[in-house]
Amino acid sequence: TVFDRLRKTNLKLQLDKSEFLRKEVLYLGHTITKDGLKPNNDKIKAVLNFPLPKTITEIKSFLGLIGYYRRFIKDFARVTQPLTSCLKKRNKIIINEKYIEAFQKCKELLTNAPLLQYPDPEKPYVLTTDASEVALGAVLSQGAIGSDRPIAYASRTLSDTESRYSTIERELLAIVWAVKHFRPYLYGHKFKIYTDHRPLAWLYSLKEPNSKLTRWRLRLQEHDFEVVYKKGKQNTNADALSRIKLNALGAGENASVAVNIDDQESRFQDLRDVTDDDNSDKSRTLTISDMS
Repeated sequence: TVFDRLRKTNLKLQLDKSEFLRKEVLYLGHTITKDGLKPNNDKIKAVLNFPLPKTITEIKSFLGLIGYYRRFIKDFARVTQPLTSCLKKRNKIIINEKYIEAFQKCKELLTNAPLLQYPDPEKPYVLTTDASEVALGAVLSQGAIGSDRPIAYASRTLSDTESRYSTIERELLAIVWAVKHFRPYLYGHKFKIYTDHRPLAWLYSLKEPNSKLTRWRLRLQEHDFEVVYKKGKQNTNADALSRIKLNALGAGENASVAVNIDDQESRFQDLRDVTDDDNSDKSRTLTISDMS
């Protein structure tokens, strides 16, 4: 029990600041329940009562308020793009229908934010990744396929250089970034990585990988995982996240994870051919032993 742990660590409670037999507890803007984590209702009300931002300062204030809960909102960056685009240099604030719709949608999504379950270190983790031309997306979850519940959402924008990568390069980058982002959860545990890009399962079996792929292997070999191909229709969790253009609130948070890959079209032509080959295997699993 909690009291037993307190005794073992010789910690004391201040009675007037303690609450007992509560089903929910408020902590740092979140409501902690026995089933999971959700945003604090008072903070949700603050977002709902926020007036339409008309200045740069007001936009930043609103994005900062709702951005604190972006781990609960799968489509956060895509929805806020009309607002965040106003923060770029030389861009003017144009309050049109798209701008107002994005503002209202932010409020709606936070009101209907999902309950994030607590991680269970005794159960296997599932990491679902995806990439688009503008962003990387990932979802950490636990549970059986199709019924897994999210623990946290994550996404970041691609740099100008990364946005010019081929599809296979971006998808690989998504895995490298996501594994590092969720490393505190994944390190020391066996987990599965789901991707909707079939060649990823084949790529690591290359007998003579180039230096870029070798560096990726070195980044990932400290983990014990499987890469499993999952059709795009079944990979909706991370796919929606990657179809976005993130704003400055989250763009630089994980920028150091970016891997420098040169644009070598000839080396990846075979991989792109595999992507377009509908007759190739629909399911393929890669274990970490294939990389050694």
